[in-house]
Amino acid sequence: MPPAKHEEIFDSDDDEDLSPEGSYTSVTLGVPDGDVESETELRDPRVSRIGGKPAFVAGLHPDFSSSQCKICSNPMELVVQLWCPIEGSPMDRVMHVWACSRAGCQRKAGSLRAFRGLRYNQKYAEKLEAKKKKDEELKKAEEKKKNEKKINPFSMGAAPSPFGGNNLFGAGFSETADEAPAETADDEDKASDDEDDSIPSDVDEVGDLLSASKIDDSPWDATPGFHPLYLSTVPEYLSSPSSEPKTKSVQDTEDAESGNASWSHEAYENSMNLDDVFERFQRRVEQEPEQCLRYDRGGVPLPFQADQVFDQLFPKPHITATQTSGAAFTVAPAAKREYDASSIPRCPKCSRSRIFECQIMPHVLNVLKAEKVKPKTKLTDEERRQEVMRALKGVQGGAKETEATGMEWGTCLIYACEDDCCVEDDGKWQAQTCWREEHVLVQWDD
Repeated sequence: MPPAKHEEIFDSDDDEDLSPEGSYTSVTLGVPDGDVESETELRDPRVSRIGGKPAFVAGLHPDFSSSQCKICSNPMELVVQLWCPIEGSPMDRVMHVWACSRAGCQRKAGSLRAFRGLRYNQKYAEKLEAKKKKDEELKKAEEKKKNEKKINPFSMGAAPSPFGGNNLFGAGFSETADEAPAETADDEDKASDDEDDSIPSDVDEVGDLLSASKIDDSPWDATPGFHPLYLSTVPEYLSSPSSEPKTKSVQDTEDAESGNASWSHEAYENSMNLDDVFERFQRRVEQEPEQCLRYDRGGVPLPFQADQVFDQLFPKPHITATQTSGAAFTVAPAAKREYDASSIPRCPKCSRSRIFECQIMPHVLNVLKAEKVKPKTKLTDEERRQEVMRALKGVQGGAKETEATGMEWGTCLIYACEDDCCVEDDGKWQAQTCWREEHVLVQWDD
């Protein structure tokens, strides 16, 4: 699958082709889409993937310790790499998520880590600036055109002319027609060309992107890894309540009927127990069972179950006081749990809030192939085939390989700096590249 353009991937909302039977949400889903076999694409940071080895943006050389588990200090496997530039930003942007598969490290903080890699794209920055200037010029031209169309009721031009137009004699000295920026076919073609130019050219950028992403002869080449799979994107679509089972609660039915609005402002009943939250998670995921990732920058995560993380993000509301009217007592309706991310630690570099960006779903554990990638070892086709067969059977070198399937989490929530900052400890902007660890919350599979 060819890499996506700078701003095409993970666009939040897709309002086109809405069906009366259901609706799209603001969430973009990541689904597996076949093996990545091209060495060029494996080195291309724009190719989002499940498993494999990391590909860093040009000029970025992260310390190898970034991939190490904070529990056992061993290198972890890459679970997901996500090409996710922010629309209107000049920064190339990649998110990397590593997880430790060793049984002894499960259910412990530090066994899953996420990093944000940034690189200032000079060529794209120039195109953004040119587009900004063009938009400003068009806006000024439109305002000028509107002002010239305003009619002064006390001027001669306000009187109707028998020869057409507002000029008294039908043809006068008005320069409105000459000064107004008329839309022509050439202008439309030029606008189209300018729009195309606003997107980085593969020819211009691919060399720069690949020049520094090669990890041969580096510690990253020796890291364990799963077989790489393409991570493609689809918009999340929720079917209508009529096509779903009739055993839903009243609250669930209301959520489905309200479509995207309900899910964008998530609320949970205060009395919900573990099974209630998990069942809601399950119903949502059943809409697209292949989803391995949910991306909704600035949105609301989908909790896996009612646990400590759920209580942190959807805190219990304050006890509602009873309302009295004379001798009668009226109890107000129970307040619902509203999403609140204020407990998430702020960005340590710029002190701004962190916002939800994406979450890794449990299905990713089903699609990761337990093939330990060893690029330094040159294998024949037959040897490679035997290695794959051993991996699929859970055997590595004649011994039972249990560590490759030891991950037990339900979902992994990634929170990143809302400003997508690229500053140093002194608060000064770092112009070229930066590498930042972001906040991870894990709901373990109990």
